[in-house]
Amino acid sequence: MAGTRLFFVLTALLVLPFTAGATPAIEGTTPIDTRTVDVQVQAEQWNLTSEDWVRYEEIMAGPRGTWSPGLDPVTALGIHARDDAERTRYAKILARIEHQRLEQELAFERAYGDAFSAMYGDAITHEGTAVQASGWRWYGRLGIDDAAFRLVLGSAKRIGTPLEVFLSGASDDQAYREWAATQQIPLSLVQSRQIVLQHDRSGHLPGLYGNLGGSWIRLDPLSGAPEHE
Repeated sequence: MAGTRLFFVLTALLVLPFTAGATPAIEGTTPIDTRTVDVQVQAEQWNLTSEDWVRYEEIMAGPRGTWSPGLDPVTALGIHARDDAERTRYAKILARIEHQRLEQELAFERAYGDAFSAMYGDAITHEGTAVQASGWRWYGRLGIDDAAFRLVLGSAKRIGTPLEVFLSGASDDQAYREWAATQQIPLSLVQSRQIVLQHDRSGHLPGLYGNLGGSWIRLDPLSGAPEHE
């Protein structure tokens, strides 16, 4: 009888640590907090701290998430900054990110232009009538090509070049108007038709094009000069 009781006691001791879904601990190790790791990884992708990311999630869980679904974390944090120093910090982070992204996209656009030129020639004809001689056309994607567009807009305003903006990704006219407001497009230039806003559903490659001699030539968004001149 004593041997039987001992058998059951030993059996219970062996089984107990593995019941109720428990995971046996390995001596000398510390359980990994996967939530903390995920937050750190996502924050580092935007040059933010883990505390920044947690606050971003809190912001997007509130009204901002309804007003601006999909808003990037740096912009969201900058909009909801708690003081000037914090606002400036996020502005600098976003400026660095946008500068890097713009350089990468322009590098690819130039590579595409070179490939297109080698295969089909430099001139790109386009259906429709140009705004006027030496006018510009900008093809862009809402929320993706904004940094490059701001450079183009600044140049167009500075030299007085008529600009047609073909934007894809805007669900309706209201979304387009909100985007135009965030890009600080002067209403007076829109009303005077110096800047014309249109939806783009053609799938045209994003970039800047200039009307030179009746042909639409790809231009460098930074200088406005023909890329293959």
